[in-house]
Amino acid sequence: IVVNKADGDLEAAAMRAAADYRNAIRYLRPRSTRWEVAVETCSALENRGIERLWSIVEQYREVMSASGELQARRSEQARKWLRNETAENLLTLLKEDSELRLRMAELEEAVALGRSSARVAADELVRKFWKGAK
Repeated sequence: IVVNKADGDLEAAAMRAAADYRNAIRYLRPRSTRWEVAVETCSALENRGIERLWSIVEQYREVMSASGELQARRSEQARKWLRNETAENLLTLLKEDSELRLRMAELEEAVALGRSSARVAADELVRKFWKGAK
């Protein structure tokens, strides 16, 4: 975590913010057992702390790469991107079909009013889309 603007009139506020972050992260469960989140301040204006930040970035990359965790995270991120892109593309296709677009609006209203669950409405849209795609 980086708090910038640690210079001039804002230096004291930046230091307090960094201290608050340090205290707050103690209550969070670490995402990795191999890395402890650092909290640093810097001043881009005065070019202070930048080298230290870069050193931490390099150290993080080295530790996480050596353990294989960095690649595992990147792989999972790529999977999520694929699923998100697929969902967005399917939603675009649904909206391009005038009949499905109309039914989607009706189902959205039904869900908003509590007359249908999102799951049931989504299942109906997917079934109708699938029938039209065959």
